[in-house]
Amino acid sequence: MMDRTRAIWIKDPLAILADGAERGVVVQNGKIVELVPRGGQPTTSAVFFEAGDHVVLPGLINTHHHFYQTLTRALPAALDRELFPWLTALYPVWARLTPEALDLAVTVAMSELLLSGCTTTTDHHYLFPAGLDDAVTVWKAASKMAPPKNMAIFGSSAGGNLTLAMVLRARQEQLPLPGAIAPGTPMSDLTGAGDSFQTNGMVDNVLVAYGASCDKRAALYTGGRDLKDPMLSPVYGDLRGFPPAILTSGTRDLLLSNTVRVHRKLRELGIDAVLNVFEALSHAQYQFDDRVPETKEAFDEIAGFFNSHLGK
Repeated sequence: MMDRTRAIWIKDPLAILADGAERGVVVQNGKIVELVPRGGQPTTSAVFFEAGDHVVLPGLINTHHHFYQTLTRALPAALDRELFPWLTALYPVWARLTPEALDLAVTVAMSELLLSGCTTTTDHHYLFPAGLDDAVTVWKAASKMAPPKNMAIFGSSAGGNLTLAMVLRARQEQLPLPGAIAPGTPMSDLTGAGDSFQTNGMVDNVLVAYGASCDKRAALYTGGRDLKDPMLSPVYGDLRGFPPAILTSGTRDLLLSNTVRVHRKLRELGIDAVLNVFEALSHAQYQFDDRVPETKEAFDEIAGFFNSHLGK
């Protein structure tokens, strides 16, 4: 596992988007601590990573975005609304987005992020079935660009559901599978089954309770389909042949049972599966703030898991 406190010189990149850093940058504790100019050497003691085959884009990281929402910010029916009426107004519109509209949304969103200094982001697009179809389309393209065994799929909450459903679809279509997955606190069962829906109701300060909003949002997502369809509730699917998986949750997470049940099913099938449960964390709180110790620990665990399985 990488030691975050050790300085690393990203050395002599093919290209870099930073003035005065022609020979790269030195990174320590997740921050750029030095720019190395043309003809220069780092003044910081550091190990180095040869980056001659890489383009380096230093910048801010956005961990949760919705590109497609750039097209509906000014929709009158959704302005100044509470969460559920806002979703009710927007989901029918989002469900009809075309590939051309999504392409435009991505262009606008990425332009805005670049103007703010952000160079790395994660998009969340999970409307059913378009979200799943789009995700599988992206996976097909990605698997042609690099060996699938060298890639991992990661998602939290609805994205955790989508991670599991993507593997089910990929296997169904006889596509190559990723080398590892990290479905974080996945909404793996939309039927409301699971002990933690009862025990952590009104304890989880993110999802709050099953009847608060997550079941209503799930109903908008599913459009009246059978909630036990494995593409909607992957815990009911056949998980044989799944890649190694690391799952993350918290003791106050409303979806703790959803996470545990997937982990147990994978383990029962003999699949390498790790479950990390953090004390006192509500739903997906391990990804909200990188200054929180649990966030650093969770992502170090995920990175270490990926490092030990990718390319094998």
